[in-house]
Amino acid sequence: MTNRLLAISAIVFASSALVAQIQTGQWVIHQNIGGSESDQPCKFVVAGNKIIGSCNGQGRDLAVTGSIDEKKVIWQYQVEKDGIQLTLVYTGILDGSGGISGTVEVQPYGVMVGSFTAAPAPAPPPSK
Repeated sequence: MTNRLLAISAIVFASSALVAQIQTGQWVIHQNIGGSESDQPCKFVVAGNKIIGSCNGQGRDLAVTGSIDEKKVIWQYQVEKDGIQLTLVYTGILDGSGGISGTVEVQPYGVMVGSFTAAPAPAPPPSK
């Protein structure tokens, strides 16, 4: 019985350690969609296995929702392009350094898929 409790505790601890790698705060997303590369600032708020926040696009903040399932991370937001409502869905895997890499799909088209990397933004220098 004691070994079983230790095993369960180890699994719970390992799961919480993975979630902890996704930090609440500013992130920089580098993406390549259809041959067009860009960097995008985002702010993620992580609570348990949920992500909320915003990404800056088209000069405004776009609402982000997402989830974390062990090492898999998914988030999305909606944007309008040429009068068409699009949803960008980011699906990635946590790496050992606390970053995320994966694919970004532009829906409803589904055929436009790109790649991305995400990393916590560097801390600003201390003010004097």
